[in-house]
Amino acid sequence: ETFNFEKRRAGRTRRVVSLPVIAPGSVSISDVLLFDPPPGEVTDLSRALPQALGSLTVPAGKKLGLYWEMYGLARADSAFPVSLTLRRVSRGSLRRLAESIGLAERSSPLTIAWRETEFNSLVAVRSVVLDLALIPRGRYVLRVEVKPAAGEPVGTSRAIEIR
Repeated sequence: ETFNFEKRRAGRTRRVVSLPVIAPGSVSISDVLLFDPPPGEVTDLSRALPQALGSLTVPAGKKLGLYWEMYGLARADSAFPVSLTLRRVSRGSLRRLAESIGLAERSSPLTIAWRETEFNSLVAVRSVVLDLALIPRGRYVLRVEVKPAAGEPVGTSRAIEIR
């Protein structure tokens, strides 16, 4: 049997990823990693990565794990506010019309806020699990925002779809 190498193709791409430089004394936050929550608490990246979702589409009615890291925190930030918001971004034109004339309730974002108090180094790790059982299907923006003791709030957003 002969093998025709001309019909087989393979490719590889290399790209440079540049991370932004963080000014001394400033706080930053990583992107949010979406994962299927395992039993027990996720306290580091090595526990979240094997469960990471390969898509930004999330099954409706399931639990969704969120993992992120915060960098540059100082002891002055020992009790800083954190908020997590899930805001619906797209609705059908019929739904928008019904909302505008009062026949349907306007969707309001789900917001959870707390004061973060525990971290052991300049990198603070956090994970939470959201129960999506009561969240309607649709497109959403998920936003995590941190307010350090000094400076402006910093945050990260990710668009997701619940199907």
